[in-house]
Amino acid sequence: SYFGVYQLDGSKLAIQPQGSTMMACPELVTAQAEAFTAGLGSTSTFTIEGQKLALKDANGKAILTFQASSQDLAGTTWNAIGVNNGKQAVVSLVLDTEVTAVFNDDGTVTGSAGCNTYNAPYELEGKQIKIGPVATTRKFCAQPEGVMEQETAYLAALEKATTYELVGTNLTLGDSQGATQVEYVRP
Repeated sequence: SYFGVYQLDGSKLAIQPQGSTMMACPELVTAQAEAFTAGLGSTSTFTIEGQKLALKDANGKAILTFQASSQDLAGTTWNAIGVNNGKQAVVSLVLDTEVTAVFNDDGTVTGSAGCNTYNAPYELEGKQIKIGPVATTRKFCAQPEGVMEQETAYLAALEKATTYELVGTNLTLGDSQGATQVEYVRP
């Protein structure tokens, strides 16, 4: 993560990176992060064409380009990375399990709950969401250990969700008190 300040005057843009987290990352990732931060600091102008933002240096050469991501939930697919366990904690998935959600254009959400497949209607209004009732297949999976408990917690979390937030490649479903119910990433 990084932070900084910027000044905007028409199409002129000056970005001053001020700092970043100090995560230990693989050498190539660190090099990429340093190049990105340097690119931000070299920005003089920008252009927007359609869904693309280009940050340009003083010579007008594009140094960083960005593609706008959709803020629509319909038509998206997600992999869960954290599920509210019903005990006031969001926990990682059981090793060797996959929990998915596909928000279909027809107002249904489908996917894998870890062992069984599920489907449910969903409704959106602004950043509010209502999911359910959820229907599932009825298999029992003994392995990996804990998969059935995770599945029960996940399905309950879906029905408790009242809000959603899309940020980049992450989706978070929350309840009416602001507690995270499910955290997803794009596959």
